[in-house]
Amino acid sequence: MRLGPIVEFGPIIPIVSAAKVSSLALWTANNHVFDDEFGLPSVLLVLGKASPGLQELSLAIHIVDCEEDMHIAFERILCPIISLPIRAFAMILYLDKTDDVHGSPVDRFLAGLDFTQRAQDVLSASTSLQKVEIGMHAHPTRGNVTARAVRD
Repeated sequence: MRLGPIVEFGPIIPIVSAAKVSSLALWTANNHVFDDEFGLPSVLLVLGKASPGLQELSLAIHIVDCEEDMHIAFERILCPIISLPIRAFAMILYLDKTDDVHGSPVDRFLAGLDFTQRAQDVLSASTSLQKVEIGMHAHPTRGNVTARAVRD
């Protein structure tokens, strides 16, 4: 099941629960995507119980203007993933072009992020995940990164 663009996260759980899906792809450009109370983390915390047959989760997050500390925001998404009873997880961050020659705070965070290590960390911390993919797609002048970790 593909849902998006997501504007409000609250309705996701009843929709997914009623549909009994095994694969879910969510796309959002919501500025509050990382918010603990009203964003995606609150959905991820209950997703496993709401959709017990869920095996695959893909997140496409278009970051427009993020006021969050990206280190904290990133962990708010990845920590609940570890406890979900899913086999595959993918998260791709989409970034807009910036006029700031030094990059936005989000750019600077992502430039220092070891995507391969984070994918491996998530895989290692989970007992159910078999495959993790974490990546970033940016404006062509800034490049793309995709890292995969697979359990043997």
